Amino acid sequence: MPIDISERTFEQEIEWCLINESGYKKGDRADYDRSLAMDTKAVIDFIKDTQPKEWAKICKNHGENTGTAFLKRLRDELDKRGMIDVLRHGVVDLGVTVSLCFFKPGSGMNQTAMTQYNKNTLQITRQVKYSLANENSIDAVIFLNGLPIITIELKNTISGQNYKNAI
Repeated sequence: MPIDISERTFEQEIEWCLINESGYKKGDRADYDRSLAMDTKAVIDFIKDTQPKEWAKICKNHGENTGTAFLKRLRDELDKRGMIDVLRHGVVDLGVTVSLCFFKPGSGMNQTAMTQYNKNTLQITRQVKYSLANENSIDAVIFLNGLPIITIELKNTISGQNYKNAI
């Protein structure tokens, strides 16, 4: 039986390793919002789980449109400040500060900080359709709490492809 050298098989292997050996979660590409460029369900789930008091205040401020309004605010901040700054400093929405990730504390002595850090979620989602103009997809995306931090476009030199094809 010939060895399968397709990109899809390599994607599956990477996904399997990250989920089964590194504790990543499997993402659902249906939760990815192309216009916002994020996994909206994972973002909101992370905030609800880690900052319920802040989420309650945001809900009170926005009412029925909480999810949509907050995610638009987050998208605006990402556009203005960039991913690294938003991850480092969070987002302020109508006076409520929300963290989008928690960094590993210098020591394990602060149990609250360790608990928060351990609630970060890394996930891998395959075949993410990113464009509003077409149905193109990227082979895999790594998300941190629903925010895309790494994209992976695989190419196979055996089939004559190289990094230029990925670009």
